[in-house]
Amino acid sequence: MATLLGEIVDEAIASTMDMVGFHGSTSEGFEGSFGGGSYIKISPLGGKYEGSSFVPGGQVTSIPDGYPSLFLIPGSYGLPFEDLQGMVDYWWNEVRGLFDTWWQMPQPQNFADQVALAQRQAERFAYGEDGNTGPGVDHFGRNENLDDIQTIQNRVSNMDGAAMLAFESAFSNKIDDVVNAQGAAACVSWGCVAGEQEIWVRAQAAIADIAGKGRNAMAACRGGGANVQALIRVVGAIFSVSGTVLTGAIKLALSVASTVTGLAASFVPPPEDETPVPLGADTPFGVIDNIRGALEKLSSDIRKEEQWIADAADVAAQAVAQDQNRLATPGLVDVTDRSSLYPAGEILAEYTTIKSVANDYMRNISAEIKSAGDTMTGVDSGPWDRPGEIGLGRTGGFSEWNALNAAISAAASETALSVNQAADALVIIADDFAASDEEVRADMAALADLTRDQNETAGF
Repeated sequence: MATLLGEIVDEAIASTMDMVGFHGSTSEGFEGSFGGGSYIKISPLGGKYEGSSFVPGGQVTSIPDGYPSLFLIPGSYGLPFEDLQGMVDYWWNEVRGLFDTWWQMPQPQNFADQVALAQRQAERFAYGEDGNTGPGVDHFGRNENLDDIQTIQNRVSNMDGAAMLAFESAFSNKIDDVVNAQGAAACVSWGCVAGEQEIWVRAQAAIADIAGKGRNAMAACRGGGANVQALIRVVGAIFSVSGTVLTGAIKLALSVASTVTGLAASFVPPPEDETPVPLGADTPFGVIDNIRGALEKLSSDIRKEEQWIADAADVAAQAVAQDQNRLATPGLVDVTDRSSLYPAGEILAEYTTIKSVANDYMRNISAEIKSAGDTMTGVDSGPWDRPGEIGLGRTGGFSEWNALNAAISAAASETALSVNQAADALVIIADDFAASDEEVRADMAALADLTRDQNETAGF
């Protein structure tokens, strides 16, 4: 890139010299005259050897009578410099001023760890059974560690006691939707950071194209200008990486986020946009203005993509915290007598199985959900950092994305605790099969107190 910027400066100098009647290049020197006046030769800007003698760069080597060795530019040309050195300094300042900020733009490779973590989180939340499939399953594959949810549902589906019916209402009938909502949020998190990485892949390509085509446009303006264009393909970066997954995830998130306003279910990443940007002009000053405009468009396009990331993350964070996506606290029932828990015909063996379901399957599910929710803990803004003039500010959509990850972690922690509390209830119900009415009431009251204390401690 540094070489390209130097070449833009060289071509800008050559084109400016051409404007005042001198032809050549910075490497070969220039020759010509001001308006048909005395013929002047100027040495290459880097200097050169003539025999054993070194001729300093940018010096007048064929000197008309009374003309100084320093090349001076008449004020009648209206240029923002008075001599060749001023011209060189001007163009270096102009070109560096345009591109210096972009040296500090985020690097795609620095997002690799965050993309991998977000993918791992989405994979761990990828759950689907019996037609109720989360948005990440097709893309990431199903997490078989969550298959025990289906096992639990099958084991309790034929039991009719009040406690088991309450368990089905509070847990079995909701757990699919709760996990899939968290899975949708995890898919959005992955799509946001993977899309952010792709933005910078494309931004790098755009910068290289603008610089390369800018050099060509500077050279072409000596012949009256040319239709030189740069290609900026940042808009569509998110869609190209994760459009299908994100569309499904956002649709699911919005379907339950009844309090999220201002966004429709058709909220999808911006589609591809490959509109070329003109760089050609008939003067080097026109070319530099067009390069500036191209870089401003690049920053604007990055801002557009990053605003979508911020909005998508905000929607998903709100959706995952909705009451519809939370398991009910499993107090289960107000027990008046044990017959309400254990209807006639049910036997101890069935409740022994239920206890095994609680202690094995449900504890495993709780741990898997909690671990999945903690996947993104500790990520920082480092890869997203850049000067505030680029895109959506100094860290782009990182704050909203990080808030989404925190919302997923909080939701998963609450779900994991609720699953454990439901397991505790099943264990008590199984253990009290032969207990008295008083013992059953006391045990269920103690469970209610414990559940309340756990929720208060956890802040739920």
